[in-house]
Amino acid sequence: MGKSLNATLEEAGADGLVITSRGMKSIDVEKLDCDLYSLLNGDEKVKATYFGRYMQDYSWAEYRVPVLDKMCRLVKE
Repeated sequence: MGKSLNATLEEAGADGLVITSRGMKSIDVEKLDCDLYSLLNGDEKVKATYFGRYMQDYSWAEYRVPVLDKMCRLVKE
């Protein structure tokens, strides 16, 4: 039998990451170290490391590439 998500996160030192409310679960993004969230928040260091590739193995992520390219000025406006 597998561990629960909360037990696994707690074991990894990430307890409190999942927010549970009536019939819903979400992630507390303030507790994540995520390059995408940092980029979207204007982090210039992360912006400098983006080179036009984003989750290439996932077709559902393709829509975000042009947005990121424009944000990072890889394409002219």
